[in-house]
Amino acid sequence: MSSSAAVLPEPIWKDLFARFLSTASMAQLESAEHFFLLMQNAWWFYIDYHAAKNQPLTLPQFCYNFLAYLKSYCELYQHYFDQFDMSYARFESFNASVPKCGTFFLNQSLTHCLLVREKSSGKYGIPKGKCFPNELPIDCARREFVEEVGFDFSPHGTPQYLFTHFTERPFVLFVLVSDFDIDLPLPPSDSNHPEIQSVEWMPIQYLFYASQKGHKYRYESYEFNASCHPAIVQRLLRWTKNKHNSVVQTLPPIDQISLVSPAAAQ
Repeated sequence: MSSSAAVLPEPIWKDLFARFLSTASMAQLESAEHFFLLMQNAWWFYIDYHAAKNQPLTLPQFCYNFLAYLKSYCELYQHYFDQFDMSYARFESFNASVPKCGTFFLNQSLTHCLLVREKSSGKYGIPKGKCFPNELPIDCARREFVEEVGFDFSPHGTPQYLFTHFTERPFVLFVLVSDFDIDLPLPPSDSNHPEIQSVEWMPIQYLFYASQKGHKYRYESYEFNASCHPAIVQRLLRWTKNKHNSVVQTLPPIDQISLVSPAAAQ
């Protein structure tokens, strides 16, 4: 057991296990890869919530310290650690293939987008996150929106598939024109997400300015994360322009989205 992991208090481990293991589905526990992915989510929760509130806790490295302590702590999950190095190598490959999904939640006038601000970095971006096993991209996007923003977008508009941005993993983007405008109050939020500092309407033009060459995701005092990548913002602006001009945009159904990049398919 590593010294870094050993300093974590017992109540923190119990909280992590209660949050992530007691509520885990069969699909999340069906293999070492899925189990390690679940524990990676627990690790990020620890970093964003417990470590921030309980300084100066030592931050363990996920691969060795966090999982090594888990192995010594809970006998029920020992079988996931058989041939650990091989299992972890498979997990790293599997993890890179897990799609991330997010939603551009726009106001009625198509001038603003609802963004969340990260506590750790102060950067702005759309609500997003990784798919659970067997979860459809649209269901992932809806779940992440609820978790980070605090209300379900479903009653406020119909999401449409925008496109899939391929970088280190597939990033499935949806766009939704809501029934809100920026002068109307948003629904009450029940979100207490440890990673989110605030939820704010942001002019879409700010995303455009920040995506220009040399701006490095910055505009004035605002800094944006990779969900506002220039290729993503360009596609969003094209979509909103066509929407303004009533151009019919043919997009695949949201339950038939390909997660294979065109380059990989050739």
